[in-house]
Amino acid sequence: MFRVIFGLCLAMALTSAANAQMGRTDSRRADEAKELRELLKNLDSAYNEKKWDEVITLAGKALEGDAIEGEQRAQIYFMRANVLANAKNDCAKAIPDFTAAIELVNNSPEYYFRRGYCLDTLKQGDHGIADMTTAISLDPKNSGYLSSRCISYFNIKNNEAALADCEAALKTVPEDKTALIGAAASSETLGRKEEALAYWKRLAAVDPANAMAKEGIARLSQKP
Repeated sequence: MFRVIFGLCLAMALTSAANAQMGRTDSRRADEAKELRELLKNLDSAYNEKKWDEVITLAGKALEGDAIEGEQRAQIYFMRANVLANAKNDCAKAIPDFTAAIELVNNSPEYYFRRGYCLDTLKQGDHGIADMTTAISLDPKNSGYLSSRCISYFNIKNNEAALADCEAALKTVPEDKTALIGAAASSETLGRKEEALAYWKRLAAVDPANAMAKEGIARLSQKP
């Protein structure tokens, strides 16, 4: 009888201990979830308030471990990459974060475009154009992507491709200043002076103070 009662008491004690352990585990998980929610809230606030150093620090903490996965993790990598590239002017550090975001979500045109823009900034034009091309394939009517690739083509002296991209961008956004500059410069380099002059004049109409437009009009209006 004693052995039976002792056995029952032992079983109850083990069950109680297990339940207590589970309770502690659940409590710890709840605390961790709360801390993570607070961290993400602070990260979002820091980004909105343009506290860039704080964004970089908080993003690093959020990316520790594997509590955040998938698209949300990609967004944090992308957020930190944008801060590094734009606020800190450090594309070399931003590119690994852009790449990490792409590895997690490979169908975001903005992820490819931003990495491509950084690669272009680092004078890796061919790789930058490749990423911009992927972005355009995912979002074909985005004039910003087209005008940026236009400038990238112009920088590597592929003027025909540059002109085609800027003309495509202008079909969507006729007053896109970057596209007008690219179209004018590419046309002029190709020797299409009348076409170039027309683009410079369009740019001047959109932005009367634009020095490039004034110079282009003066240059091409001169008589031989």
